[in-house]
Amino acid sequence: MHGALDGLLNQAMTLQIGGDLAAAEGTYRRILHEEPRHAAANHCLGMLYVQLRRPAEAISLLLAALENDPREPVYWFGYLDALLLSGRVDEARDTLALAREHGLDGQEVEKFAARLASANASATA
Repeated sequence: MHGALDGLLNQAMTLQIGGDLAAAEGTYRRILHEEPRHAAANHCLGMLYVQLRRPAEAISLLLAALENDPREPVYWFGYLDALLLSGRVDEARDTLALAREHGLDGQEVEKFAARLASANASATA
């Protein structure tokens, strides 16, 4: 079944990149119906919701991806971004600290930390 799900995942990503977001969403949901813990499908559907400016709906999906594969940096960044865009600044700060404990580092981490600091400053201003 994994081969079929991988094919569906590729199809969904192609649809998403091509701008057919409704069809992409439906295809991701088909994958998750078959395998609810599918990390990539959870991540991609979550990022589709972020793309649609519905980050609060993305959080549980992005967390599911991260819980299934915490070694994947893109899953950390997707979850962090959704938290920040949802106004959950404290959770984003705590999650960034946890991500760093799990070895997430580099320029992208520092860019996110700067965005987080800016959001935190705006919230307290």
